[in-house]
Amino acid sequence: MYRNSTLHDKARVFDWQAVIARSASHPEEASYLSDPDKLNALHHICGRRPNLLVVRALIQADASQVEVVDVKGWTPLVRSNFCSTSFSFSILTLLIIHLLCLKALCLSFQGKP
Repeated sequence: MYRNSTLHDKARVFDWQAVIARSASHPEEASYLSDPDKLNALHHICGRRPNLLVVRALIQADASQVEVVDVKGWTPLVRSNFCSTSFSFSILTLLIIHLLCLKALCLSFQGKP
Protein backbone atom coordinates (compact mmCIF):
# COMPACT_ATOMS: atom_id res chain seq x y z
CA MET A 1 0.00 0.00 0.00
CA TYR A 2 1.34 3.43 -0.90
CA ARG A 3 0.93 6.06 1.79
CA ASN A 4 2.54 9.43 2.12
CA SER A 5 3.15 10.73 5.60
CA THR A 6 4.53 13.67 7.51
CA LEU A 7 7.61 11.54 8.21
CA HIS A 8 8.22 11.08 4.48
CA ASP A 9 7.66 14.78 3.85
CA LYS A 10 10.21 15.75 6.51
CA ALA A 11 12.71 13.19 5.20
CA ARG A 12 12.44 14.55 1.65
CA VAL A 13 13.32 18.10 2.76
CA PHE A 14 16.23 17.23 5.11
CA ASP A 15 14.36 18.24 8.29
CA TRP A 16 16.34 15.86 10.47
CA GLN A 17 15.06 17.07 13.86
CA ALA A 18 11.47 16.62 12.69
CA VAL A 19 12.28 13.14 11.33
CA ILE A 20 13.72 12.12 14.70
CA ALA A 21 10.71 13.49 16.59
CA ARG A 22 8.16 12.03 14.17
CA SER A 23 9.86 8.60 14.24
CA ALA A 24 9.33 8.50 17.99
CA SER A 25 5.78 9.85 18.01
CA HIS A 26 4.48 8.02 14.91
CA PRO A 27 6.71 4.93 14.40
CA GLU A 28 4.14 3.29 12.12
CA GLU A 29 4.93 5.89 9.44
CA ALA A 30 8.44 4.42 9.08
CA SER A 31 6.92 1.39 7.33
CA TYR A 32 4.83 3.35 4.83
CA LEU A 33 5.89 3.10 1.21
CA SER A 34 5.38 6.35 -0.62
CA ASP A 35 4.77 6.94 -4.29
CA PRO A 36 5.09 4.28 -6.97
CA ASP A 37 8.85 3.98 -6.35
CA LYS A 38 8.12 2.09 -3.08
CA LEU A 39 10.42 4.26 -0.97
CA ASN A 40 10.18 4.14 2.80
CA ALA A 41 11.43 7.02 4.96
CA LEU A 42 14.78 5.26 5.42
CA HIS A 43 15.25 5.16 1.63
CA HIS A 44 14.54 8.88 1.47
CA ILE A 45 17.06 9.87 4.12
CA CYS A 46 19.78 7.50 2.94
CA GLY A 47 19.84 9.31 -0.36
CA ARG A 48 20.33 12.65 1.43
CA ARG A 49 23.40 12.22 3.67
CA PRO A 50 21.70 12.17 7.09
CA ASN A 51 23.48 12.08 10.41
CA LEU A 52 23.67 8.96 12.53
CA LEU A 53 20.91 10.07 14.93
CA VAL A 54 18.38 10.29 12.09
CA VAL A 55 19.19 6.82 10.79
CA ARG A 56 19.09 5.38 14.30
CA ALA A 57 15.69 6.98 14.97
CA LEU A 58 14.15 5.43 11.87
CA ILE A 59 15.65 2.02 12.62
CA GLN A 60 14.29 2.20 16.17
CA ALA A 61 10.87 3.06 14.75
CA ASP A 62 10.87 -0.04 12.52
CA ALA A 63 14.08 -2.05 12.08
CA SER A 64 12.55 -4.23 9.36
CA GLN A 65 12.71 -1.28 6.98
CA VAL A 66 16.46 -1.76 6.43
CA GLU A 67 15.72 -4.70 4.14
CA VAL A 68 12.85 -3.21 2.13
CA VAL A 69 13.63 -2.90 -1.57
CA ASP A 70 12.32 -0.18 -3.84
CA VAL A 71 11.25 -0.62 -7.48
CA LYS A 72 14.92 -0.61 -8.54
CA GLY A 73 15.66 -3.44 -6.11
CA TRP A 74 17.66 -1.13 -3.83
CA THR A 75 17.66 -1.33 -0.05
CA PRO A 76 18.37 1.83 1.95
CA LEU A 77 21.99 0.61 2.24
CA VAL A 78 22.39 0.41 -1.53
CA ARG A 79 20.68 3.75 -1.95
CA SER A 80 23.09 5.32 0.54
CA ASN A 81 26.08 4.14 -1.49
CA PHE A 82 24.79 5.21 -4.88
CA CYS A 83 23.09 8.47 -3.96
CA SER A 84 25.64 9.97 -1.60
CA THR A 85 29.23 10.77 -2.43
CA SER A 86 30.54 10.74 1.14
CA PHE A 87 28.43 8.61 3.41
CA SER A 88 29.37 8.10 7.05
CA PHE A 89 31.14 4.85 7.88
CA SER A 90 29.18 4.65 11.15
CA ILE A 91 25.87 4.88 9.27
CA LEU A 92 26.90 2.19 6.80
CA THR A 93 27.96 0.00 9.72
CA LEU A 94 24.63 0.56 11.49
CA LEU A 95 22.66 -0.39 8.37
CA ILE A 96 24.79 -3.49 7.74
CA ILE A 97 24.52 -4.68 11.35
CA HIS A 98 20.74 -4.36 11.31
CA LEU A 99 20.49 -6.18 7.98
CA LEU A 100 22.64 -9.03 9.32
CA CYS A 101 20.63 -9.22 12.55
CA LEU A 102 17.35 -9.42 10.63
CA LYS A 103 18.73 -12.16 8.38
CA ALA A 104 20.03 -14.11 11.39
CA LEU A 105 16.66 -13.74 13.12
CA CYS A 106 14.84 -15.01 10.02
CA LEU A 107 17.13 -18.03 9.82
CA SER A 108 16.65 -18.85 13.49
CA PHE A 109 12.85 -18.83 13.06
CA GLN A 110 13.18 -21.17 10.09
CA GLY A 111 15.27 -23.59 12.15
CA LYS A 112 18.33 -23.23 9.94
CA PRO A 113 21.85 -22.96 11.37
